[in-house]
Amino acid sequence: YEESGRDDLVEPIRAQVIQYFQAEAPDEVAVPFANQLPSVPAPIQFRLAQEYRAPVETPATPYIGWDVPSRSLVYTNMQTGELLRWQRDAAGASDNPQLLAVGEYLCRANRCDWNADGVDDFLLGEMGSFSVSDHDRGKVLLQLGGAAVAEPLILAEGLGRTVEAKPFDYDEDGDLDILVAEFGWHKTGSLRLLKNIGGTANAPQFESVVLDPRHG
Repeated sequence: YEESGRDDLVEPIRAQVIQYFQAEAPDEVAVPFANQLPSVPAPIQFRLAQEYRAPVETPATPYIGWDVPSRSLVYTNMQTGELLRWQRDAAGASDNPQLLAVGEYLCRANRCDWNADGVDDFLLGEMGSFSVSDHDRGKVLLQLGGAAVAEPLILAEGLGRTVEAKPFDYDEDGDLDILVAEFGWHKTGSLRLLKNIGGTANAPQFESVVLDPRHG
């Protein structure tokens, strides 16, 4: 609180705070060992299946999402900057992952139907660097669905390391706005709103509003 710069709360006296916690704390805390806890049956049953092996170069995977209709896993690989879909075929064998989008150090993906055509689209947070650093290479990308992998549309750029772009109708006007988690590092970053103010599905226009200027 002392370092936050806030002045809307009355700072308590430190000695009184310590005295409060000391007075309310129990004399001792008994934490049982795991083998002393009661055992209950698991609500989910499992069966042994085919072993899954990671590729030779293990991916850096910050996001995994389960797609119920297609029974597939959608995930990102920060090493290659890819958004991929993995599913098993009717015979139960594993297919090669389907490439959905390519960017630069993609982090999280959020499924939506941006252009209302009944096909999955994805909003992507692009960090712009693998390692943590202060820069302005972060982006918000829109990958429109379709048979071929087209280059993602850049909805916002010049940002810090952007970990997520989440679609929602902020002002309840029927179109999708975007909540952006711009992690940054020490000097860059914010929580911001991209308010949809028109344009087309392939070239939307936004008003950028910073909701919280703090990094992280």
